[in-house]
Amino acid sequence: MAFVCLTTGGCALSGNEIEAIQRAGAPAPSLVQTTVAAEFRTAKLTGNPQISDLHQTTGPQPGDWMLCFKSDGADQAVRYAVFFRNDKLVTSRPAAIIDGCHKADYHPLEPPLPRWPGSG
Repeated sequence: MAFVCLTTGGCALSGNEIEAIQRAGAPAPSLVQTTVAAEFRTAKLTGNPQISDLHQTTGPQPGDWMLCFKSDGADQAVRYAVFFRNDKLVTSRPAAIIDGCHKADYHPLEPPLPRWPGSG
């Protein structure tokens, strides 16, 4: 048990005992949508956001839940990781290998971002 906990990052030490970490519930879909939309704009990406499925974090990743996002633009190769805990954004960053964004399946953000006249 201790080996499994320590290698997966799923436990915390408390005195002489090892306890499983209690994860917060998944963030609300509306929070995910508004956060990805805001982070997409902050990253100044063009096109439309594509997101991976929300899933629990592993090992040293921040937060309890994460997803990846990218642009559907052909010239946009950077992927981003977004982390949540307690129904709040913890952080976002360009994805690291541990985030697995390079091998995630992506689908359009729903609902899509509004299109303004002349924005492409």
